[in-house]
Amino acid sequence: MARFFTASFWNRKSGRSGADGNNNKLSTNQYNLLLSTQISEFRKKYWKKNRFVTTHNLDGPAELLICKDESDAEVMGCVGIEIASISKHGTSSACTGTNRSDKSSFEPFIQAPLMSNVAVGEKHRRKGVAEELVKAAEELAQCEWGYKDCYLFVDEQNIPALKLYKKLGYKIEWKDDNATILKPDSKGGVGKVPSVVFCMRKFLN
Repeated sequence: MARFFTASFWNRKSGRSGADGNNNKLSTNQYNLLLSTQISEFRKKYWKKNRFVTTHNLDGPAELLICKDESDAEVMGCVGIEIASISKHGTSSACTGTNRSDKSSFEPFIQAPLMSNVAVGEKHRRKGVAEELVKAAEELAQCEWGYKDCYLFVDEQNIPALKLYKKLGYKIEWKDDNATILKPDSKGGVGKVPSVVFCMRKFLN
């Protein structure tokens, strides 16, 4: 699944432009670097029976949900959901939905469902697959784990993802103006770059 995610999620962010104007293919070096990162992340989150959440020294469940084509069992998409430590107010000076002047009224972190690793294969996009994956993760968090809300983080430059999450009922809780994200560059490498990341939350019905 790490290979599927690397190809599906990162290709569009390669930053490379060929003679034909195609900028959605990773270089071999970029692919290998990002694949190594994804393998490590997936192993840590999903391949261990008992996960260790370092912030509060707690074990939490985590699942990687996979959508496959019924006709040929081809992987169409994936989504991850885990119980993680999430800041209630973030590190940003700009924050919506939270009264930052009275931090004593709440704990700085909560344990809650965190959705991540949403990816859809190129040939299966614009068919509602991402929406169904998100709904499946929400159902797991609510019906099996007993939570009433779900969180996610999204880069402000990921406009399609932002539109999808807002459509599905997610609202911005706070934003981190000082975040960094991995990004393939135009020279065939991968590095961390400054970004703005939104924390979004949805109350599950």
